[in-house]
Amino acid sequence: MSAPASRPIHPCVTSINKQGSCGVEFSCWAHLTHTRQVAKERNWLPNLVTATASTLHVYTPSPRNGKLKLEYSYPHIAGTIVFLSTLTSKSDHEPDALLIGFGGYARLSVVTIDGLDEASSAQQYSPTLHLLQAICLLDFTSVWNEYAYGSTAQEDAIFTMLEAGGPSKNRATTVAVILGGGVAIAVTEIVAELLPNDTENRHGWFAREPYILPLVSLSSQLPHMRRATASEYDSQQQQTGGQVVASSSNNNETNSMVTGWGDIFDAVFLSAYSTAETLVLLHSAPGGATWVGRLARENTSGPPPLYLTALSISVPHARTALLWSLPMTSDARTLYPLPNGIGCLVMGTNTITSVEAGRIQQVLAVNGFARATCPAILVNQLQTNPIGLKLALQLDGSACCFLNSRTALIVLRRCQVYLLQRLTTGQWCMVPTGEVLATMGEVAHLQSYFLPSAAASFPSKQQGLSGLLTSIASTKKGQQESQRQHNQENTTETMNTGLVVAGSRLGDSYVLGFAVDSLNFPLSSVVKETEGASSDSPSQEMSSSFTNQQGVVHLDAEETASNGNTIVEQASELSARDRILEIEENALYAPVPSSTTQTTARPNTVQPSDDEDSDGWISSGPQLKRNRRLKTNVSVLRCLTALDRIINLGPIGPSCEGPLAAPPAHLGLKSAEQPMMTSGSDKGTVFGASAFIFPCGFGSSGSLALATMPGRDDRLILSEEDCINVRSVFSLPSSKLLLLGMSTSNAANDVEGSASAGGIKLLRLKSSSNGAVKWEELEEWTDPRDETMGSIASSSALLDACEMGRDGTFAMFLQSTENDNPYWRIAIVRWNDDMVRCDFLDDFLVNTNISGDRLVASTPILTYTTGSEELHGTACRWASGRAVLVLFTRTGLKYMVDIPDGDSADKTNDEPPAKEHEEDEEKQKIKDFYSSEDIVALDLFRASPDLMSLPVTAGRQFAVTGLSPSDRMDGQLATNVHPAFDEEDLDLYGIAPASVSSSEEANKSRSSGKKGERTPDNTYLAVFRQSGVMELYEVADATGLLSLCWLCSGVERGLSTLFPSQVVSTVPLPSSHMVKIEEARFFVCGPARVKSISSEFKSLCLAATTSNGDFILYTVKRRLFGTHQLVLEREQLKTVCRRTQDQARHRTKLVKKGIIPQKRAASAEYSNNVFFRFNDISGQDGLFAALPQPKWIVSARGKPTVLNHRTRQAAPAGANPSPVTGFCAPLSMGGFLTVHERVGRFGSQRLTIYRGLSPVFEKPGLIPGGGFYVERLTMGVTVRQIQFIDDESVSNGNHPLYAILVSRELEVDQSAQNDDGMTPEEREQLEREKEEARIQRQVEADLGGFDVEQEWVDEIVRDDVFHVDTELGGAPPVQKEYYSLWIVDAANEWRVVDSYDLEEYEHGLTLQVMALTEFKEEPGSTSPTIDVGDLSHSTFVALGTGTVNHNGEDVSSRGRVLLFEVKKADPGRRLTSQVASLSLMYEKEIFHGPVASLSCLSTEGRNRLVISAGADVNVEQWGNGKLTQVGFFRATMQIQNIMLFKNFFLLSDAYDSLYFLVWRESDKSLTLLSKVYDSIVVYAAGIMSRGAAMTFLCHDDRQNVQFFQYAPGEAAARGGNKLVCRADFHLGSQTTAFRQHFCRSSLMVHSATPVSTLAALKQQDPYHGRTDDDQRLGIHFGTTDAQILSCVPLSEPVYWRLTALQSVLANAMESDCALSPRAWRLYRRTTRRGGCRSNDRKKGVIDGDLVSRYADLPLKDQEDLASAIGSTVDLILDNLLEIECSNLML
Repeated sequence: MSAPASRPIHPCVTSINKQGSCGVEFSCWAHLTHTRQVAKERNWLPNLVTATASTLHVYTPSPRNGKLKLEYSYPHIAGTIVFLSTLTSKSDHEPDALLIGFGGYARLSVVTIDGLDEASSAQQYSPTLHLLQAICLLDFTSVWNEYAYGSTAQEDAIFTMLEAGGPSKNRATTVAVILGGGVAIAVTEIVAELLPNDTENRHGWFAREPYILPLVSLSSQLPHMRRATASEYDSQQQQTGGQVVASSSNNNETNSMVTGWGDIFDAVFLSAYSTAETLVLLHSAPGGATWVGRLARENTSGPPPLYLTALSISVPHARTALLWSLPMTSDARTLYPLPNGIGCLVMGTNTITSVEAGRIQQVLAVNGFARATCPAILVNQLQTNPIGLKLALQLDGSACCFLNSRTALIVLRRCQVYLLQRLTTGQWCMVPTGEVLATMGEVAHLQSYFLPSAAASFPSKQQGLSGLLTSIASTKKGQQESQRQHNQENTTETMNTGLVVAGSRLGDSYVLGFAVDSLNFPLSSVVKETEGASSDSPSQEMSSSFTNQQGVVHLDAEETASNGNTIVEQASELSARDRILEIEENALYAPVPSSTTQTTARPNTVQPSDDEDSDGWISSGPQLKRNRRLKTNVSVLRCLTALDRIINLGPIGPSCEGPLAAPPAHLGLKSAEQPMMTSGSDKGTVFGASAFIFPCGFGSSGSLALATMPGRDDRLILSEEDCINVRSVFSLPSSKLLLLGMSTSNAANDVEGSASAGGIKLLRLKSSSNGAVKWEELEEWTDPRDETMGSIASSSALLDACEMGRDGTFAMFLQSTENDNPYWRIAIVRWNDDMVRCDFLDDFLVNTNISGDRLVASTPILTYTTGSEELHGTACRWASGRAVLVLFTRTGLKYMVDIPDGDSADKTNDEPPAKEHEEDEEKQKIKDFYSSEDIVALDLFRASPDLMSLPVTAGRQFAVTGLSPSDRMDGQLATNVHPAFDEEDLDLYGIAPASVSSSEEANKSRSSGKKGERTPDNTYLAVFRQSGVMELYEVADATGLLSLCWLCSGVERGLSTLFPSQVVSTVPLPSSHMVKIEEARFFVCGPARVKSISSEFKSLCLAATTSNGDFILYTVKRRLFGTHQLVLEREQLKTVCRRTQDQARHRTKLVKKGIIPQKRAASAEYSNNVFFRFNDISGQDGLFAALPQPKWIVSARGKPTVLNHRTRQAAPAGANPSPVTGFCAPLSMGGFLTVHERVGRFGSQRLTIYRGLSPVFEKPGLIPGGGFYVERLTMGVTVRQIQFIDDESVSNGNHPLYAILVSRELEVDQSAQNDDGMTPEEREQLEREKEEARIQRQVEADLGGFDVEQEWVDEIVRDDVFHVDTELGGAPPVQKEYYSLWIVDAANEWRVVDSYDLEEYEHGLTLQVMALTEFKEEPGSTSPTIDVGDLSHSTFVALGTGTVNHNGEDVSSRGRVLLFEVKKADPGRRLTSQVASLSLMYEKEIFHGPVASLSCLSTEGRNRLVISAGADVNVEQWGNGKLTQVGFFRATMQIQNIMLFKNFFLLSDAYDSLYFLVWRESDKSLTLLSKVYDSIVVYAAGIMSRGAAMTFLCHDDRQNVQFFQYAPGEAAARGGNKLVCRADFHLGSQTTAFRQHFCRSSLMVHSATPVSTLAALKQQDPYHGRTDDDQRLGIHFGTTDAQILSCVPLSEPVYWRLTALQSVLANAMESDCALSPRAWRLYRRTTRRGGCRSNDRKKGVIDGDLVSRYADLPLKDQEDLASAIGSTVDLILDNLLEIECSNLML
């Protein structure tokens, strides 16, 4: 077989999930969308800002229930976020700023959200609205280069911040940046100063020049750098109370490597330690931290310590002083500042160290291994848990935050929740709560926010969230009153409430609400409960005294203690200022005491007494003092409840494609509950469309992510019926009827998009016995005696219909023809089984049908109730440019209102002055086009009056026409249309009291309901004119008067923001486009069940299509900055919805072939609506858009987002404007109905009924953007890989089966190591025997000249390591993984059918389902060759494993290949849920390494198994019940994966890059063709092709992707021996697998069954599929940051066009945080010596996320950018649309 072509392939990398990751690695609270003053007035909470990887989200918590509403999303920031904090504004009337730190090349950016302040609000024309605008950007790369001394290893910077405030309220915010793990420390100050020349006295943020700390000179002052001995440390500690102060010695003798500070692990500021900034560093000795494997070696001096050093820093003066340095435990890694600001907690794996005022207060052991990591100098301070509850925990990977000044919440790595609290003695204790945060995987972050205390005098609604938590806590508190009545006389209570953000990047994140109740009562009542607790009791049992159903009781101290037995009475109390000065003076200038004699107690000390009967007196000096009763402040965690959960997929693994459930009932196949078919002739087939299934999460968050789209999910289909020539469909749910508007069968004279008069059909719902939905056509539904009804049913065109009550009455909007002249009328039909009666609204006919004018559009009939009257309204637009608003009832026409066209309408826009010189003809034509006031679109809708509460002062006013003058409204235009709200309404809608109208007339007309009731909705009419003006009128339902309440301009031009204004915007007109609105629709988007979700999650949106085919979506938002409170903001969809050039070309081919008729232009003909509002579909309100790519607009956390709609058996696109020709909702059974073009002759259609939109609105899931949704099935285990069993004999339509490789991450109890059951004498005797045996073996080894046996050495080492000090705590549980193979049934809720558990220490590495050929003859035998057709195939589930010895990696690992067969269960004997069984057919031991990859090689009809183990590749064939090797290849290091393409192999070596091989069937050989000679650590490899050209993808450890090609003819290929690098790209994220998908064109992207659509396309166009663009294979993959990306090949012209666009966009458009997207995508070179490539970066990859921003730019900007690269807007958008279609694998 010939080698692939070497033509270059140009890749484009794009994110499929547009919203990015939802994980939470960092979070902060900031007032961004509103000011602090507004939050105080309206009882609002600050915004919650979360970040992970390159994604940042801004949420608004509900002040009532804590639910999060997504305000803004920034998914593609050009950098990795490693730090996030808040810069509090200096004024309460200004928003806060964010301080964001980025990893890699360390940068620090101060950002705000553009467009939310007063200045940005005035900029109506802003293409970068809502950008993360950088106020200042600090780049520390130059500092790194200066101090790195040529080092190539660049670790992420460590950022820490000291908020402005503290003792000096006016000081600046100080930020410290630790570069390269301690190479350099840069400290800068960020200050808020008044902006120059700003009349509004606003503040801006400015950063001062960074100050680089002199680490080398400071290191000479460190005590450990002066080689202090342990006795010197002991002496200093005895003299200073544990503090090792700096010496004034100038001894420069150090063993420093560069800085002398070693590795710096963490840093924090102490806010109240001194008047200057105090920076505390946790660092190691110059040699670095001790390897963890050597920490537990027996050593008299203990392990080497880490150090905690405090520096006093003055940035303005560029001065630094070393205050003190303390030794820390060797396991310390994280610092948490204490709320008092003078100390910190040092968190280690085995210990928690409390440091205050430069002294070590306590070293708390959390397990029995604490002594192994504790240096000798700290052994005396090592303590067990003070309350007697010994712990057995590991704190590595844990997170901590404070709930109050003395209580902290600790969440362990596996999400167990503990409380850390300070006791009366000043010590810290740790208590378990018994709570576990499920589906988090592993905790990454904790952040707390304290709510204002809820006052009991306020109503609960005004208290907001604090009142809700207090109410919950009070309910639980009442259940405990009887338990503590004996302490009531000594009880004082305070309730603290707040929020805790528990973040994770591996799973879900939570917003928790807590309430802490503080109680004072005698300590004895608490201490007695802990007496008698043994050290080896389980933690849960030990905490039973402190944990109950009502909360967790933990201890607090009321008084300060100097030691565990003495309470100190302070003689005098210093002020905070004096105390700080005293601490600073003592630390900096006080000499070291020469004497170790210290006073251990002050005068007048009294021993506390816990004896309640004791009443003794103690003589102390001249007076007697009574024993004081020791009181304890006990804090009860009254509630810890999850208020909201942020669904996150976590790490995403390799996908597979397969069905999700059994086929729908309407197909008539056997249901999932019936037994499996046993005969081969009755095999079921997998029905319909499939979904992509991704393994995701880790541990408890382990799940399956089912990615699909509406219309593609077969589980939601209720019924399907074929039809023909349907042009419109309307539902009458109360009558269970459907009205179908038909077109003529001979459509030669039809107009594209019009409704030709083909009659009306009526369908009635009919249910079948199996639950499927059927429809029957009523042949004679009209009265034969009524000639009018007969003509309507046979020859009228149905434009619209609606129900009128529930008695079978409905209205129809009809178009009829008389003498070839069309006319329009409204018919009221009263229908039942016995009689049909039809009445017409003659007034409508008389007043609207004008000779020579034609109806071109109408809005959907709006039905609503005012009082006891049901009204129906529609707005009609005529070809002359005028419009009519019609409101009618079932009794007749109520009124009509004429909206004049441009000739009679008032001109509100000022005409620009005429220029002296003549403009060219094209510009004059554009100017004349936009000067027209003709009406081009209308919409009639209902909305809350507060959403449109900004009236214009002199607007238009139109009265009713066609009725009697008495029905007209007399009076002037209302100058204020604000509704009158009470306080509860203000809280409900979030409106400031200042915005409420004081007009008495408005109060009377808008507040007709009772107090506290929701203000009724008003009716509004939106008028869109050709000039670009949008006019919004309020309709008076009683009189028909229209009052102008909104005026703006620029919808059709896609402006970022539309402001209510009376003057038309001065935005410059497009230079080459004449665009107008084709259709517009206002709709409510959000959850339908408002009672369960607060109303702030619903929003009013505006959807519009333009004459260019663009789709634009706006949202009405409330601004709290500037003069405009309500604006229309454009949603950034990053999608193109117009028809493509491929569709236009395909239509031309169909017309030429006569397959479809040539249609006339539709400029003056009626056009059916493409926008359809829907209510309560799957609990959602929104909009369905029947565009060329049909879409749904729904709400995801209150933010509108787009879902693509797919249709089954869909016809290729191009023949019709949209594949969906009809939509209606709701139906009588719920759900919705669509009519779409299906495969077959032209006009063939399919009517499909769906029960719902998506299961993600009811089950855990998310809408990540990109047009698809993800349903998450929580498995509770880590899903490593998943494969669909594509074997009809066992996995059919009734029971789709999947093979899943899972691992269970368990914490194995090690309490058996706490006590070996031996006496001390027996233990000592055993040690002596071991020592004697060791000496004997060593002597034998020395005499014999051989080494001691490895097993004996390991045993001795393990005995030394696993020593548990039970006086401190128990042995903590260890993490172990247990792997299993599961068979699950998708039709039975993904339950496990059968499983196979692997051995202990055996890891499942690879899983494949393959059909192997069974060879009868042995390899090399002389038997005659068997014909390929006679060979049989068997389907196996192949599993590759690797076994790691329990002694660790010192022993070489090995592997196994397991072949399983899935068999059908016996119908007579199997269990109900077991439909299949898993049988092990064969296993083969692999001794040269773990089995990392299994693949199926298919050549010449023969399938063989390819095994990669270690550095070997073996090709083996199945026969005679075993595997036999027939070919092999040996690589260099470790084969990670094998990709097969025909007979070509792509091998990825974990340390030695890529190999390209070819298999020759003739001699069964693997031959190396080419390889990559650069050393690359390969994480994933893939193959992408376009036509005959093929390229290889290589993903490395630096998050890069390189693209290689086999090009033997090029000089760079070295004669074909080297793969040529064509391009490189930095992903910014890590992945482990690439998966291929077929790149679909825009002709069939709308199809849920692309196979049938492709077959129909080839029938229509036999030449389709012959071009390279029709033969493309792309790549999609998931990352560890929960993102799904795609890479597709581009043609040469498209690539160079988008390359130019990418360059212009990177230069012309401002980016988030002022980061360069071009620099972000540059190839990151490796840090390994000799691993860098010799040549330059290749680049050559299109950043799809960057160029997709072009689609959301205003039209004027699109024209400018297109002109800059010498292209057109239409061509660029067409290329972007084709890329979007290719990226979507669904």
